This record gives sequence, C-alpha cells and structure tokens, in this order.
Amino acid sequence: MAKKNRNFASAKSCFLLLSIFFLFLNITFVSALEIPNYPLIAGQTITASSKLPAFALYLFNAGMFIGFFAVFLSLIIAGAMYLLSPANPQLLAGAKDRVSGAISGLLLLVLTYLIITTINPQLAIFGFHTLRPVTANTPPAKQSGIYFYTTSDCSADSKNSTPKSYTENVKSLDPVLNNNIHSAGIIQGNNAYVSILYDFINFKGKCLYLDPNKACTKNLEAFASSASIYQYNFSSSGDGVYLYRNSYFNDQGGYYKISDRDINGDQGIFMRKLEDLNFNKENGDCSVPEEEQDCTKYNTDGTCDKNSRKCPSLGGENISS
Repeated sequence: MAKKNRNFASAKSCFLLLSIFFLFLNITFVSALEIPNYPLIAGQTITASSKLPAFALYLFNAGMFIGFFAVFLSLIIAGAMYLLSPANPQLLAGAKDRVSGAISGLLLLVLTYLIITTINPQLAIFGFHTLRPVTANTPPAKQSGIYFYTTSDCSADSKNSTPKSYTENVKSLDPVLNNNIHSAGIIQGNNAYVSILYDFINFKGKCLYLDPNKACTKNLEAFASSASIYQYNFSSSGDGVYLYRNSYFNDQGGYYKISDRDINGDQGIFMRKLEDLNFNKENGDCSVPEEEQDCTKYNTDGTCDKNSRKCPSLGGENISS
C-alpha cells in the first residue's frame, strides 16, 4: 500500500511539473503580446514587432528553461528533506518520492525536447533562421560606354544581336555598322562618355554630335563610317583648346582659343557653329595676317579697301590643325 502511495505521489509530481510547464507557456504567450521588454533566455529575446515564429522559438526556450529549473529545484528540496530525515523519518519517504518525480519529469522534458527538435532541427541549436527571399533572375546591367544599333530604337536585331560597348575611338566601323547606324545609346557610369559620328574613316567629313544626356538617340541618318569617343572630364584644369588655320600648330597663320572657362560653362560642354567663330586673338584682334584676311569691299583698281578687312571664320576648310 505504501508503494502504491509513493507511485501515486511520483505521478502527481510529474503531472504537476508538466502543468507548470504548459501554464508557463500560456502565460508567457499572452504576456508576450503586451510586455514591451522581454528577458534574455538562451541568448534570445523578442520585441513587440517580432514575428510569430520568433515568439514560438522564444516560448520553447523559456519553457525548457523553466522545466529544467523546476527539476533542479525539486532535487534540492529532496536533498534538504533527506538531510532532515534523521529527525523526522517521514521526510525520507517524501524525499524519495520527490526524487522519483523529478527524474520522471526530467525524462519527459528530454523526450519533449527530442521530439520537437526532430520535427524542427533549427530548435536544437536554439537558433531560428528566416527563409531567404527568392529573387527573380535579372539580366546583368550593361557596361558603361557607347552602343551603336542598326535599328532605329536602340534595340538589337539579327544583324547586331549583341551590341558592343565602345569606350575608345573607332577609326573605321565594323562592316555591320558602317553606314548603317540608325540609333545610338549612351550608358554613363563612373566615367562620362561623349561621342561624335563622322562621314568618313579617320574622323573626317560631316559629323554628328550625340547628346550624352540621352540614353538613346533614335532615328539617326545612317552615314557614319567612324566615331570618336571620349571620357568627359567635369573638372578639367588645362589651358584650353586651340584651333589653328595653318598646319603644324602655326599660330602665325591665325588661331582660335577655346578657354577652359568656356568648356566648363553652364552646359558643361562648348558647342558652336564654326561659321560663327573667327580667328581672333584673346584680346579680340584678328590673328590672321592682314593680307590673308577676307575682303568685303574692293577699290576701283581691284585692290581691297583697308577698312574692309575681316578676320575669316573657322567654317569651310579654314581649320588645318
């Protein structure tokens, strides 16, 4: 009869431990929705903005912690009862029952832990990892540079299925692009690019400047056989650009200077028609020798009136270097 009572007391202790465990889970879950700050358990804490999986992991860790702590506390009480048993023999039987119940509760906790961590191995290391979002496969970004197309809208076709990125001068365009560029695209990156198309090879003949602010210049006249491509410097510090009337940079025959200040103007680039520019020195005087200047009025004897001399423009074939 005494043995049955001890078994009943052991089962009662085990049931009490499990009841405390699940009661703690319910109380913790309800309070977790209201308390702004939560204690650190097993290296983890939660906040009011934590998601439901984080709450579940936190409650699991907390429940295991409380369960093992209850077993530990029960064993301490049983040890104290065993030490006091010489004074009161009834405490010895109670200590044995308490130890038996604590061991039974410990086995149930271990089995619970093993079952749950078998279902979800992430709980075995007291860690929780959210699934990484699946991202769609996106095509790689194009390299910066100048792109030439045989279509009118910067799209690839069978002739030019994989447009190439040009970052340097092209003295002679590929046969596919020669006299067949109908659109051009500019992709700016760490380096800013500008480009000019030319009618003949080696950058000669009629030219067309591509707007660097446009990602695609559509419906181009297909005339280009070469292209100059430059990296634009937004903070140039040179003296400027000189255009000479005679070859070999001979300033005695007349020249025109585009200063660095003009190049770094509001537009960030210097653009003028050559017909609107004259070979003037920096002080405004004509840099072309008087006998080679344009004459706007002739005397009756066929000589040029001295007061009608005019400095020639840079248009036509006046520029040699």
